Amino acid sequence: MGRRVAVAAIGQDQPGILAALVAALGDAVLTGSTMTRLEGEFAVLLTAVVDRPAPDVAAGLAPVGELYALHVSVRDLGEPPPEPGVDYTLVIHGADRPSVVADIAGAAARYGINVVAMSRDGSALLLEARVPGPRAAIAFAEELAALSATLEADCRFEPLERRRA
Repeated sequence: MGRRVAVAAIGQDQPGILAALVAALGDAVLTGSTMTRLEGEFAVLLTAVVDRPAPDVAAGLAPVGELYALHVSVRDLGEPPPEPGVDYTLVIHGADRPSVVADIAGAAARYGINVVAMSRDGSALLLEARVPGPRAAIAFAEELAALSATLEADCRFEPLERRRA
């Protein structure tokens, strides 16, 4: 069995970055990916199974990093950790303020809730989180109700419904 690695790259967006990164990975099997573009910057995180150590993968990606002026990092992942808990969504509507994300993420962390994704859709801030159990969900929801008044935001926190393919 191969080795699991994570590859992260960030730099100014331009055509060909993804193709070059994946080509440089050779016969790697991609097991996960996420990409985004923010204010002209491109960021990608790939997970893959490879047949060589992470430093060799990094050396193979170095020319791509140089060609596209990317910051590229590679790290060994080892065995996947167990992911107990339930996925939730948190939607926050309200004026953007400097402390909104810090306050809500801090409250989530106090209850062992792991924020795993964040995006913005117009005036809404969208978060996905892994909640360790019902007690954490209830306690966080109570604190969130108090926070939403302080932040002057409307917050909706509920289990994530996955659509079946």
